[in-house]
Amino acid sequence: MKPTETYMRELRAWLAETENTPLEEMDAFFTRRLDGYEAHMLAHWADDYKNLADALPPGAKRILDLGCGTGLELDEIFRRFPEMQVVGVDLSPAMLEKLREKHAGRRVPERRLFRPLPGGGSAPARDARAPARGGAYPAGRFHPL
Repeated sequence: MKPTETYMRELRAWLAETENTPLEEMDAFFTRRLDGYEAHMLAHWADDYKNLADALPPGAKRILDLGCGTGLELDEIFRRFPEMQVVGVDLSPAMLEKLREKHAGRRVPERRLFRPLPGGGSAPARDARAPARGGAYPAGRFHPL
């Protein structure tokens, strides 16, 4: 593990580099970094992923993972709860594909959080199986299109 000062310096540099990146470009941001993403994240957060899995209550059966990425947290959760049912949500199709590859034998339905709009920009994805209003989505945050 890197010393905290080194990690914080790298984090500040990364935040400065990406602070003006619009949301609709974030899927490209993660796609460009997919090959080294897991090694980079595990170098900094491996203990936290394990701690998250350890913090789940013993009887946990289902979770919603918002911003699931490639499933680094899920790797640890599945070690502790092999039968856990998960819905993963992410804005990057490439990350979701990596998640599907890693956990092909598990039931992990995933959703893309945003869909591209003609002419650029993005809008919340509308999955036919998701509630149109209320439900898992706070009213006022997601609307049917």
